[in-house]
Amino acid sequence: MPDNFTQEQIDDLTTEALSLVPFAKMKDLEADIAAKKNYPLNVQGRFLTRVIDAFEATDVDKYIDRPVINGNGSARKPDKSNPWSAAGWNVSEQGRVAKALGEAKAAALAKSAGCVLGSAKPNPHFN
Repeated sequence: MPDNFTQEQIDDLTTEALSLVPFAKMKDLEADIAAKKNYPLNVQGRFLTRVIDAFEATDVDKYIDRPVINGNGSARKPDKSNPWSAAGWNVSEQGRVAKALGEAKAAALAKSAGCVLGSAKPNPHFN
């Protein structure tokens, strides 16, 4: 985003941020937005952009394979947490994630499972 925001861009960012916020945090975000209403547009724009990025990162985070520690202390990969992993392979979900979060973030998820966008099957050497 540019450093010189217009009021229209601020309004669009506000709408987007409010559409992403969990219901339990809606009042907090509305209060923060209201508190920054008299700030310069570039300050408001940077704040809203960071808020949106944080919500999207949280949404993406649930798809990243991370080792899960079993009761005996050994690590294993979680099941079906990433639509590009062997356990969670789902082409429809891959498309939904790519559309919702954008190509760059979807590519990062695919890479975390040893794949690339457009892979025809899971990476057998990774999963």
